[in-house]
Amino acid sequence: FGSEALVPFSQRSDLFLLVRHCIDKENDKLLQQLLLNVNGLAGQFPGLLDRAKQRQSRKCIAVLEGKGGLTAPASLGGGNLPYTRKETVARWLENQVLQPDAWVKVPHFWTPLLTVLIDSGSI
Repeated sequence: FGSEALVPFSQRSDLFLLVRHCIDKENDKLLQQLLLNVNGLAGQFPGLLDRAKQRQSRKCIAVLEGKGGLTAPASLGGGNLPYTRKETVARWLENQVLQPDAWVKVPHFWTPLLTVLIDSGSI
């Protein structure tokens, strides 16, 4: 666990609400500052890029797309990864199409891509 695991739940909850508010109001400047100054922020709250896309927050999408390790392509969630060849996954990782610290959405929750890759036997 990183130092972010030691932050009290109420502070994490407040931070999550602030980040969501930034996205909902398309406040890309504050979002950028939070991402730069709060260690591990993107990894604490998976789904930020999806929320920005749902809200059509173009400025926040641009900020989040420039930040690695957020989400993997949606096509890899929901059980599709086992149908992807090991060689393809290896090439995607090598060429940084996929980031091993990204998150994917499986039916009802977010999980680290690396966990999905290991569980599916893709690496």
